[in-house]
Amino acid sequence: CQMSLEVMEIPREALIPEVTACVGVAHFLEQAKEADISLFI
Repeated sequence: CQMSLEVMEIPREALIPEVTACVGVAHFLEQAKEADISLFI
């Protein structure tokens, strides 16, 4: 979540290379609502 990264002052460069995008909760819920399985940490 973009807000979590900002609050904890974690730069994008600190994330693993497999992370292709940082999105907010609203975007995640929009994408996950039709998924059979979703994981939100």
